[in-house]
Amino acid sequence: MTSLPRGPHGIPIGEQLGFLEFLVDDDCLSTFQMLAEYSEHLYPNIVAREHLIVLLQKGNSEALESVTHTDRYFRPPVTGRRVQVTGWIRDRRRERGSEGLVVETFAVDEIGTEILRSRHVFRRGSGRTPERLGRAPARRRLSVDVEFLEPVHKRVTEETVQQFEAAHRSLVGEAAAFRGTNPGNVHTSAGLASDMGLAATVAPEELSLAYLYELLDRRFGIDFRQGGRLVVNYRRPIYAGDSLTAQGMVTGKDQDGERTVWKFRLWVENGRGEAVATGDALVTVPSPLT
Repeated sequence: MTSLPRGPHGIPIGEQLGFLEFLVDDDCLSTFQMLAEYSEHLYPNIVAREHLIVLLQKGNSEALESVTHTDRYFRPPVTGRRVQVTGWIRDRRRERGSEGLVVETFAVDEIGTEILRSRHVFRRGSGRTPERLGRAPARRRLSVDVEFLEPVHKRVTEETVQQFEAAHRSLVGEAAAFRGTNPGNVHTSAGLASDMGLAATVAPEELSLAYLYELLDRRFGIDFRQGGRLVVNYRRPIYAGDSLTAQGMVTGKDQDGERTVWKFRLWVENGRGEAVATGDALVTVPSPLT
């Protein structure tokens, strides 16, 4: 019998990961919308960090750093229903000289409605340090007729970071223990963040994802919420106190019968002009899922 190839931490490639279940209720949704500062955000899965929970249930992944996050949205979760999440190890790869994992997850509700599918690339390392986070993309001279999305402006406070971590623990309950969510991580301890060479408490990368979601949802609404695809590459830490701007530009429009497929280049920039996240998106109008 041929054994499956193994990734970091001895997890076989192709093996199913752990299982996560949580209830989406009105309190959960309103808390997330308050943290994201967007009342139309309907995917609290961002706070749950589903991909990390199901991975950690199979092995210790504290040394895995999230590099790329891809979401395909189907239906926002319905309040009052439980969301069920699982996933598997898709592949392993080399990321900047270190071994990494490709993880795929999917979420459905308790009656089988598909909510979203996600793909995640993790890099194995000894911990987050500024030197390992890449550089901002080079600026290019753009044509004056390039179409831009209306930017979204945010300011991340210490309170935002603390409340995000608290919302995560509240939503996933005991499953949060797998992630080591405690007062001694870089999201909640300024002292630990300083010891690791970081300028301040670090906000969860998922805030970038939430802000880019808002950028597209404000423009396309249900056509993005049901059928949109969003890819985010995490490049630099977001610090408590940072002012952020989520931006996007149209890179193409393809006609598919009566539908238009919009393509975007996206980025989130801090007040120092550094890209903390970059990405791409596809939105079909009208969405075939609406």
